Amino acid sequence: MPSRRRLLGAALLLPVFSIVAHPARATPAAMQAAIRELVGEAPLRQGRIKLEIAPLVENGNTVPVTLQADSPMTAADHVRRMALFTEANPQPQVAVFHLGPRAGRAMVYTRMRLATSQAVTAIAEMSDGSLWQDSAQVIVTLAACVEG
Repeated sequence: MPSRRRLLGAALLLPVFSIVAHPARATPAAMQAAIRELVGEAPLRQGRIKLEIAPLVENGNTVPVTLQADSPMTAADHVRRMALFTEANPQPQVAVFHLGPRAGRAMVYTRMRLATSQAVTAIAEMSDGSLWQDSAQVIVTLAACVEG
């Protein structure tokens, strides 16, 4: 029969195992809320921005991502900002890049961490106030962003 100390010790370790087994993560609803916080209630349309990310990623610790918007980057027609969101990382808003007509090209290359397989969304805000989006599903075989 186990002693009271062993039983109490095992009971104290139970919450620790729960924390390690379930990493902190956002949800699709949290990602949508983060997008709405950035863009408000304006409609999001498909097109004019392209999200380039591998559909299968071996290691979520460093995932290459390219955002490219269809814009002449003139004073009258340019990209104001591009943003990157994930649905399962601890923070859904990964990055916001501010651009202007002197940027030359509406293109950003970066790397990010992905906690697990999930949807990734890119948003572009144009100088006329229009908002465009592109999304991709990414399968991650080795997770990153795991808080323990």
